[in-house]
Amino acid sequence: MSDFVISIRAGEKLKPISLMRLTSVDDPDELLKDFDQDDIIIEPKYDGFKLQVIKTNGEFHIYTRRGKEKTDNFPYLISALENIPDNTFLEGELVYVYEKRQDLGTVTTLVNSSVETSIEKAKKLPGEVGLFFYDILWYKGKNVTSQPF
Repeated sequence: MSDFVISIRAGEKLKPISLMRLTSVDDPDELLKDFDQDDIIIEPKYDGFKLQVIKTNGEFHIYTRRGKEKTDNFPYLISALENIPDNTFLEGELVYVYEKRQDLGTVTTLVNSSVETSIEKAKKLPGEVGLFFYDILWYKGKNVTSQPF
């Protein structure tokens, strides 16, 4: 574990970052041939909408991959995240699941709709809207991106 840590000062806020775009590959084995197989971790791919969730100075903010704030569209998610420590930055996938199937179209509609429309549509959905987190960039005010998975 490295002793080098970047932290934020009191009163500063964490802000969204520009995220890498995914690239499609035809042959994963070719891509992974130079890596030790024991060092490779494979995670499930969720068919959803990438979001950045930041809790800073006691307030939650939800941003799209391009940095557009969508916090007000998802008040029901904020209440579920209350136990996340202050000054924490998470990346995840917003997913809608109904009858064991994911539906990207529904998630995209919720993200891109007005606040009022998004909240009303979510109330009428028969399935569940959820966030699957896969990365922690900051934890309690410290940059943890150099820490082991």
